[in-house]
Amino acid sequence: MKKVFNDNVTKGLLTVNNAAAYRHALWNAYTVRDYGSDYAKRFADAHELDFPNPGLEKEMDLYNNSKGRSIGCKNYSGNNESTISYQIRRNVIQAIENGEMERDVGTDIGSLNYLIYTNNTLLIETNQYGWALKNNNWYWYENGQLAKSV
Repeated sequence: MKKVFNDNVTKGLLTVNNAAAYRHALWNAYTVRDYGSDYAKRFADAHELDFPNPGLEKEMDLYNNSKGRSIGCKNYSGNNESTISYQIRRNVIQAIENGEMERDVGTDIGSLNYLIYTNNTLLIETNQYGWALKNNNWYWYENGQLAKSV
């Protein structure tokens, strides 16, 4: 799993707010692929109960877990593990870029005020820092100002 999270495909997605969406969706997609949808749901739900988060964070995790399971249920072509794994990762990334998942927004690290979709550019409007998706490109903002693009 560590290689997956360090893969170039994921560069820029694992920072700030979209990281949790990516981790939860990918974990659930892979669990569906390996063990089936029913087991993946029971396992993910048990995890959220055993390691409880505050209300909004738990809501976000459960939502992104569900989206990941939907991605894992798709039929993937290819006859080797690497090809299928890559397709799953690309579908998770595409879902994040399309705003199909949720991330948290807060006034301070660890503070959750509300949830937004993963393609929302609210970071710019609120003078926060982080990655934002705009015109199908990722941009890093610091204090609401563009610092670099990838």
